Amino acid sequence: MNFKEDINDITYTPHLPSKRCRLISKFIGFLLSYTIYFITLLVWLKSDYFLAIASLLLLYVVGGIIKSYIRNSVIPPKLQEKNYTDQEIATWFTFERVC
Repeated sequence: MNFKEDINDITYTPHLPSKRCRLISKFIGFLLSYTIYFITLLVWLKSDYFLAIASLLLLYVVGGIIKSYIRNSVIPPKLQEKNYTDQEIATWFTFERVC
């Protein structure tokens, strides 16, 4: 079995057809990347830094679980060997579910 033939026909990230889809993808990618920091900042402003650090660690784990769930649900199994950024996961999600 030749693995090089299997790898050559793979397209890694789909091209989104419209500007609206690209905007939605950018927004979802932004949320996947920075939501945990905004929530941690709000916890720090409302409480003390110990709870902020604890919430950062907890949200980091929860965010990783959410990203892996989205990644495994929208990216085809053949393409899951590659490491994807948050924006690429958002692009796949937008391509598969929204547009």
